[in-house]
Amino acid sequence: MIPAFRSDSVIGTRILAYDKISSTNELLKSSKLSLPSGSVVWALEQTSGRGRFGRYWHSPKGGLWFSVLFKHRTRSVQLHYYVILFSVTIVKFLQKLKIEAKVKWPNDIYAKNRKLAGVLAEGKTHGESAEIIVGVGMNVNNEIPPELREKAVNLKELVGHEMSLATVLDEVISQANSLYLRYMVKDKQRYLVRIWKRHQLFTPGSKLRVRVGLEEEKEAVLIDVEPNMLVLDFGRGPEKCTSVEVVHWEVAA
Repeated sequence: MIPAFRSDSVIGTRILAYDKISSTNELLKSSKLSLPSGSVVWALEQTSGRGRFGRYWHSPKGGLWFSVLFKHRTRSVQLHYYVILFSVTIVKFLQKLKIEAKVKWPNDIYAKNRKLAGVLAEGKTHGESAEIIVGVGMNVNNEIPPELREKAVNLKELVGHEMSLATVLDEVISQANSLYLRYMVKDKQRYLVRIWKRHQLFTPGSKLRVRVGLEEEKEAVLIDVEPNMLVLDFGRGPEKCTSVEVVHWEVAA
């Protein structure tokens, strides 16, 4: 069952559902569809889903895989606010299910110290306008491969039973709409960032092992988390790092 059409909302103005496609993000990025801002593409299965750094995202049946299109009449749109919007959305949705979740900078959602969901935002410009496409992937009822069970978790395990994908999508879209209308307006994104920072997996003082760009892995101590960077100390004082991947961590008490 497809969630109801939302004519009075920013997100979910139109919902397209597919059994199986290569990628919900790629479909929205193509010029084949002419869709209004707020349109959602939902697939029961993706064959070429992608995550950060273009990595393949396993997207089998049973999981929730969808993307949202945002159209703006200005080019000055910051992608990281959309990652934050949907990261906080998922955390808030999970809180309603009595599940404590954390955001692993910059775009993953963890529960019980295992990855549950991820968010990817991409943008492109057309003259003075811009399009933002936000992809969301969440393990819901899909089985986690044995080799990944120490690193990944699904919603079914967390709540103890299977959940309707349409219901989960509907709840997530409703939460995203609420947050968007409250915070994604001029000069209010900073309040959303504050909420996002309260739910960070990494706290100041955490010991991290990171990969910066193409360099080898390095040990660092976290100074601060910002929407588009980590402030790290490699032993030489604070350094701002944007293209950084955290591969191991010990969270500060």
